[in-house]
Amino acid sequence: MVLLYSQQGQLANRLWQAAYFISNAIENKYTLLHLGFTKYLEFFDENCNKELKEIGNCRIIDFKTTSYRDRIIIKYANLSKEFHGRTKHHFPVVKEVKSFDADYDISEISFQVLIKNRIAIADGWIFVDPHSISKHSEIIRRIFKPNKIFLDHINTLKEQVFSKFDYVIGVHIRRADYATFNKGIWFYSDDDYISFIKQTNLLPAFKNKKVAFLLCSDEKISITEIKGLNLIYSTNHFIEDLYALSVCDFIIGPPSTYTSWASFYGRVPLLRLESKDMKIQEKDFKIVES
Repeated sequence: MVLLYSQQGQLANRLWQAAYFISNAIENKYTLLHLGFTKYLEFFDENCNKELKEIGNCRIIDFKTTSYRDRIIIKYANLSKEFHGRTKHHFPVVKEVKSFDADYDISEISFQVLIKNRIAIADGWIFVDPHSISKHSEIIRRIFKPNKIFLDHINTLKEQVFSKFDYVIGVHIRRADYATFNKGIWFYSDDDYISFIKQTNLLPAFKNKKVAFLLCSDEKISITEIKGLNLIYSTNHFIEDLYALSVCDFIIGPPSTYTSWASFYGRVPLLRLESKDMKIQEKDFKIVES
């Protein structure tokens, strides 16, 4: 059994973490209790619970409402963590695994041996399993489909607005935390984004095509017009923006788990804007597989 405690980062980080562990649990047939996703569950609830129930061995839970048996296991694991903090020892059958600084591949035999007949407490945000998530990607997409109210808004945008164009290119304008994250290297100005958009519009694939750019951001968008180009503005809801990007034809944006999830979920080619001086080329658009 694995107890996933991770509450690192925002929505996209937690989607990836949940997806890696759920697909790994399906592949290796162990029980997974995920305690770090409940604040987002309401956005996926009607799909999440149904699909997870069909899988059988994976649950996204809230300690207050889960079963008595689950609460006993979690209490036991928590007491073991406290005991370990004081004595450097865990209670019997409990093992804590952390991953904060480097990728921890949970498909490795060492991890599978570790969790056999034990309660493993997984804490961190960079546990990965590229093989299992690729193999079980359709299940993951069904689990994390937005609930109907958001899905309806996205479908309306696609049917009423996107349909007017040959191609819609999603643009993720990431500000806020990127002012300081990674020393601000991916914090781009409006002029930088306008330059990226203009470069993209000039790619051979879009010659003589009617193209629009969907602008999504974690703050109010200040780009109001780019002469000669069609702009679409997102609803500015973090769920709707994410899944609107996933129904675009292409995506551009600074490196992030947010655009990576949109690319993976919608199988949309993504170009990561690695620097403000980069030259955009068609060959650099790739679908994120895992």
